[in-house]
Amino acid sequence: MYSKKDERFYVPTPGGDYLYSLDSKSTEDDRPEFIGLWTEDLTKYLNENQLEVNTFTTTVHFLEPPSGEQFFVKWFFYDEYEIYKGSKQVTSRTVDFIVFRAEDHPIEKKKKQLFYTDDIGDLCIFLGHGEPYCVRASSHPGLRANCIYFSGYNFGTYDINTKRCNMFFAEEDILSSTKFPYWPHP
Repeated sequence: MYSKKDERFYVPTPGGDYLYSLDSKSTEDDRPEFIGLWTEDLTKYLNENQLEVNTFTTTVHFLEPPSGEQFFVKWFFYDEYEIYKGSKQVTSRTVDFIVFRAEDHPIEKKKKQLFYTDDIGDLCIFLGHGEPYCVRASSHPGLRANCIYFSGYNFGTYDINTKRCNMFFAEEDILSSTKFPYWPHP
C-alpha cells in the first residue's frame, strides 16, 4: 500500500506485528525498514468470537483512505472440511474482523500505535486478494457506511459497529471462490 501521508510503501508482515516499509524516493541501494505495530489490551473490546482468535487463520491489511487516516484490519477465518456433491473439499469461512486506527507513535519514530475502533464514519472498506481500499459510502449509492465488503475466502459484508457478518449465498451454499477474489477500484 502506498501512503500519501507518509510518502512510503507499506506491506504488513504475515503475523501483523510489523510493516515492511520503503521510502517512495528510495534508490536501489536503500534498505527497507520495519515499522513496529503496538496495540493496547484488546480483551475489553472483543466479542466472544474474537476472544478465540488463536484458533483462526488471520490475514492482515493496511490501508489509507483519501482523508489520510490509516487503518489496520485483521480478517479471521477457519477452514471447514465437507463433502459437496460427493466430493471432499475444504472451504474457508469468514468469522470476524478487527479494525484499528493506526497513528504514528508519539516518541518512537519506527512504531505505529494501533487503537481498536468500531466506527470508521462514512467510509467502507473493500478487502480481497488485491490491494485493500476505502471509499466514502455517501459518494456511492447502495454502499453502507462503517462496513467491510470482502471477497476471496467468502463473499459478504461485515458491519464494524454491530460486528455482524453477512455472507452472500448461492442456491445451495455459501459463495466461495478464489477464481476472481478482487474488487474493482472505483
